[in-house]
Amino acid sequence: MFLLLLASFTLSALLCVAVIKHSAAIDVPNERSSHTKPVPRGGGIAFIVAFFSGIVILFGANLMPYYVLVALAGGGGIIGLVGYLDDLNPVSPLLKAMGQAASLVWGLFWLGPVPYIEVSDFIWQWGIIGIALSMICGLWMINLFNFMDGIDGIAATQTIFICISAAIFCLSEGFYGQAWALGILASAVGGFLIFNWQPAKLFMGDSGSGFLGLMIALFAIATTPPLSLWPWAVLVTLFVADSTVTVARRIMRGEKWYAGHKLHAYQRLAQRWNSHRAATISFMAANIVFVFPLALWAWSEPAKGVWAWAIAWGTAFPLAYVLGAGRKSETG
Repeated sequence: MFLLLLASFTLSALLCVAVIKHSAAIDVPNERSSHTKPVPRGGGIAFIVAFFSGIVILFGANLMPYYVLVALAGGGGIIGLVGYLDDLNPVSPLLKAMGQAASLVWGLFWLGPVPYIEVSDFIWQWGIIGIALSMICGLWMINLFNFMDGIDGIAATQTIFICISAAIFCLSEGFYGQAWALGILASAVGGFLIFNWQPAKLFMGDSGSGFLGLMIALFAIATTPPLSLWPWAVLVTLFVADSTVTVARRIMRGEKWYAGHKLHAYQRLAQRWNSHRAATISFMAANIVFVFPLALWAWSEPAKGVWAWAIAWGTAFPLAYVLGAGRKSETG
């Protein structure tokens, strides 16, 4: 199976080279951009194809249930296609929203909503509420990955961190199929990261960022149980905090929260340090030193997972605010 991970990495990297040479979508910088030179986008197609190829092999080896394969491939295909069309020629927000909703509906049809959440010694069964919450959280996950894909390497490294961490937990629970699938996604994104590291030669585009947000949401559902929701909620802490604080402050000012900007905390850091690399590495360091230990606690003691989540979000949200997430200007 390690050869499969290597193959996913290699296929993704080779497809990235093809996209760079032949992409019809070019990201031309403007006043809201964090880059200064035109860069091909739509690189998400490379790791999407590599990931799909890998999970089909997993299914053929009887390591992935049919319903999980159909959920991931069908939902991912829908959002990947809509995102790629947007990369080529911007589509209307309504069409994008419809594509996002359709991909989630497809995934939830096959996987079902998250069945329960554990708080102390009490297990809350979601019932019909779980469907609505799964849709809301899933849509936010898709969009926040799009929002957070604004400097070189950050969305790719965040995805790799989440996937490897969740794969470790799944392996420890004996959930091998999903663990290998998470590993394949991490490997495929790793092949793309070679070309997305500063200075980026390729952007993932909406096809990639939306796809990654959807996959994180669907994997959280597909692995619960044996995992609980708490480690997943902890693993996405940094992206959730930065994007939520930013959007909230922009809405409070009456701005179009979905319009492009450079007001996220990670963008502030990149501007302050004049380095995408430094900002991305700082996020990864925070993930490794702060987020992962709390996710490990949430996984090992599900009844106390709510406390790990509260510490993670209770720290990250104020920090994002202090770092300037969503602030109008450095002085505003």
